Amino acid sequence: MPELSQKTLGEVIKALGELQPAQDMTFPDMHEFWRTTLFTNGLPDWLISFVESKGCKWSLIIPALYRGGVLTKGHGVVGEYLCHQMLRDLTKLAFTNSKSSATRQAIRLSLQSDGFDQSESLKPVPAPRTAMSSAMVEAALNDAETLIRSAGPARALDRMHTAMHAYLEDICTSQHTVFEDEASVTQLFALIKKSHPLMQIGDRESREVMQRMFGGLSQVIEASNPVRNSKSMAHPNELLGKAEATLVLNAMRSLLNYLHDRLTTHP
Repeated sequence: MPELSQKTLGEVIKALGELQPAQDMTFPDMHEFWRTTLFTNGLPDWLISFVESKGCKWSLIIPALYRGGVLTKGHGVVGEYLCHQMLRDLTKLAFTNSKSSATRQAIRLSLQSDGFDQSESLKPVPAPRTAMSSAMVEAALNDAETLIRSAGPARALDRMHTAMHAYLEDICTSQHTVFEDEASVTQLFALIKKSHPLMQIGDRESREVMQRMFGGLSQVIEASNPVRNSKSMAHPNELLGKAEATLVLNAMRSLLNYLHDRLTTHP
């Protein structure tokens, strides 16, 4: 997979600087501008806090993400993979929001030099995002994405399952939803569907469609339990095949991404 070069990221730093409406903005106004811009473009809370901690200075923020191992406000460490994912998202933000054709062309040409073709240069990395997540969730997701790249999808199943289980517990806790200590991912998902206000779909036709979809997702979630126990690195098992492991991972990723979108966007 192509990687963003320092030259390209230099163009991104310049483009992000140009997005700020006035160079002489007051400090609070500048923070408010970037909080709103990053939030509306779907960037996670930890990145927004990190940007603010660096005074919204992109010449400090981009190199720090490039090096990886960013320390978040809650003193958790964000690994290299997620940091580089944020660089791709920021590149997309800079390119799509720039009002300068010269700036967009400079980014485009630099991306081509890095080995990206036009169709993939700004494509987001399909890793899950999470709202209201704990350090445990972020660590498990980071481990899973690293394992996918370095050792293959089957070796990441256990960490992705752990991330999903912990994330569902976080959602329940944030809504003061009572759950058993040994509640499975299936049981937690059922509680969230039933009780979380942002999971309630008002339109009748959409609600009926999603009820059928949720039925299928519940079966997928239920199937992920024995996969983790008997075909992952959770125990000394023969691992699931690559194609099958990818299918399971993508199903869990899809659910995590759906929950993130649903819980960070009002219906």
